[in-house]
Amino acid sequence: MNPPAATGHPPPGDIPKPTRAPLWAQATPQTRLGLAFALLIGLGLFLRIWQYAFNRSLWLDEAYLATSIVSRTMGDLLTHPLANDQVAPLGFLWLVKISVLLWDDSDLALRLVPLLSGCLSVLVAWRIALLTLNHSVARLLFVGLVSSSPVLVYYSSELKQYSGDVLVAMLILWAGAAFRAERWRSGTAVLALTGALGVWLSHPAVFVLAAVGVTLWLDMAASKQHRAWAAISVVGLIWLASFALNYGVSLRALSSKSSLQDFWSYAYAPVPRGLEDLVWYWENALALVHLALRHVGVAGHLGLPDWFEPVNVALLCLTLAGVVALLRSPPRLAGFLVLSVLSVLLASLLHLYPFRSRLILFLVPVVLLTLSVLVDQALQRGHRSWTWGAIGVAVGLMAVTGSHSLPKVWQPYNHSNIKGAMAYVQGHLQASDQIAVSTWTGKAFSVYAPAYGLDGVVLRLYLDTPNVQHNAYALVRRICSGRVPGRTWIIISHRFGQKQDFLALLSSLSPALPAWEDAGAGAYLFDFSGSAYCKRYTASAPVGP
Repeated sequence: MNPPAATGHPPPGDIPKPTRAPLWAQATPQTRLGLAFALLIGLGLFLRIWQYAFNRSLWLDEAYLATSIVSRTMGDLLTHPLANDQVAPLGFLWLVKISVLLWDDSDLALRLVPLLSGCLSVLVAWRIALLTLNHSVARLLFVGLVSSSPVLVYYSSELKQYSGDVLVAMLILWAGAAFRAERWRSGTAVLALTGALGVWLSHPAVFVLAAVGVTLWLDMAASKQHRAWAAISVVGLIWLASFALNYGVSLRALSSKSSLQDFWSYAYAPVPRGLEDLVWYWENALALVHLALRHVGVAGHLGLPDWFEPVNVALLCLTLAGVVALLRSPPRLAGFLVLSVLSVLLASLLHLYPFRSRLILFLVPVVLLTLSVLVDQALQRGHRSWTWGAIGVAVGLMAVTGSHSLPKVWQPYNHSNIKGAMAYVQGHLQASDQIAVSTWTGKAFSVYAPAYGLDGVVLRLYLDTPNVQHNAYALVRRICSGRVPGRTWIIISHRFGQKQDFLALLSSLSPALPAWEDAGAGAYLFDFSGSAYCKRYTASAPVGP
């Protein structure tokens, strides 16, 4: 039988089916860009909520602040300075107090305001990117850096005001960037409201307000926009009036705290007279860039990064190149960013505001936006080498922040797990046991003691000073002078890295019994009652805790 004649058409069973392009290929460029923004924003929200939900223990400063907020009324927060040398904006304190009143005094309720501030900062970053940057890659970079900056992620789950400082600074930058002379009425209202409320929510808001206000005032004057210039002038007066009222209510008490000025004395900028003074500026510029891109948690937050480390130096050089790139960008943006930093440095020169660590966290978006401007300017040159170089820089910057923030998904930051130590003690406590904590650990212990049923246990406080030998022997003498020495649990959650010598001395008097350790905290059981040192003391002269 002869085969069928060729007809030029495939047999019916071999007709190819039309292939359908993947959804990503079918999407328009605008849709793809929107999806990329959504993924980066979602990443930022996820990182912050994940760390918040981990619900780590309050560390020392948080416990100090929590005690004042929980134990005081709204009126007390207005009229009485915070205890333990703590300071925070009145608006922040009230918002946290409202959270506690609506829910409870749990760690999650106390940290809800910082979390919301951190999440809103990611959304505001998207709006700032659209207003200030031209190329989509640069816009994505800024949103991605804000989303993944490890220090911004961390402070979104800390009971401190610094996450709110970042949000207020970004809202002011957004309002300033969105101001248009032809729509001066609506822009004026937004600026006035943002600044007037901002000074109550953030102490350093005044620096960003000064930068935005002066820049807009000069911009409107140079372009002869008389109505807009007059409106900005009125806005400035409103800001000054709100700041003056805030100063009279709360900031005056802050300015009189000499203990805080002494604590931050090393962080005030020197008048540049010689090489040593210039080194201070170089080191603190490194510290600011390191804070923005590589810093995690609070460990080592008061120190300076290694100035000779290649990554730190490279990041600072890129940031300085970004400052140069600002000269090619609209003067308004350059004024906002450069004057924000210069105003803080001026205040630091006058010993009015320290330039270091968490106190300048609100400048982190300024650094990230400056780096994004660098990439934006390079991409606008249009040359292939510039384009690939800019994309390489963007990828590298995202790798730097992501390499520090993404691992925290698997191992969330946990600075001082005193809750774990107290849970261990609760599970192994005997009726006659007592507990000893240092004056540093005592505040966090008192916050959690009722929840773990340890508030009724005999508690002995001891000093944690450089004289470790005196601290250890004084504690044991007080324990042995009690009516029933018994077993003693030593709980340590602050200055945990300095515990070895103290515990070694205690072990020389009585071998350590079972112990528990985790991130930045530990519980150690001792029984000094049978030791030779303890037998020197009698129960006839009990010593109070």
